[in-house]
Amino acid sequence: MANHDDALLASLRPVDTSTTAPADTVAVGGAFDLIADIEIGSQYARHISKVELFGSVLNRTRLKVDTFYKAVPLAASANAINHAETVKVSALPPGTQEGDLLEASATLKVTDGVDTDYSTAQTNLMVVVV
Repeated sequence: MANHDDALLASLRPVDTSTTAPADTVAVGGAFDLIADIEIGSQYARHISKVELFGSVLNRTRLKVDTFYKAVPLAASANAINHAETVKVSALPPGTQEGDLLEASATLKVTDGVDTDYSTAQTNLMVVVV
């Protein structure tokens, strides 16, 4: 849980497309979603001006990477924020083949007036299957 004056990317979870079912495999040429669990403390949430996710999907077997960016539509709030943001991963890194290992990672950037807070998270490994 984030402190009252902090922002936290609590977890990054791969799931089957358009579901919340955990994904530990992904088909060659397939797609999957990432769910980013974002927590923002009550003090920090009062002055949010921008929330962003930067990330990548790394093919650890072939050392190829594909990146993503998403502006998260969160507004300032008098209360703490717990938000699950879905990121669509529509393409795997170039050259991905059966048996490759994939890992996603992301950085959360929350801008609160003149302050900026960063937090990171990674997924478990996923296996590419036919």
